[in-house]
Amino acid sequence: MFGFIDKNRLLNAEIEIEKLRLENESLQKKLDEAADALQIVAANQAYLAKEVVRLTEELAARQQNPQDDPIDEYIRNLNKKGSGGGYLN
Repeated sequence: MFGFIDKNRLLNAEIEIEKLRLENESLQKKLDEAADALQIVAANQAYLAKEVVRLTEELAARQQNPQDDPIDEYIRNLNKKGSGGGYLN
């Protein structure tokens, strides 16, 4: 037979178990959210890596076949005409 103290201890233990269950559910939700966030970060990282490769290849191609900047060409042509300098507006 349970005495009053034993019933009280049992009730406190059940309350503590329920608190732990609720905390466990909350932590599981947070863990799921973190896993979703990691998937997004991984997708972004893959996209950025792809862009870095593309830009690196583009830069390497430009260095092999240098093309003049249109503004540089304009300034060279301006100097060839003998304008004597001046300001560009």
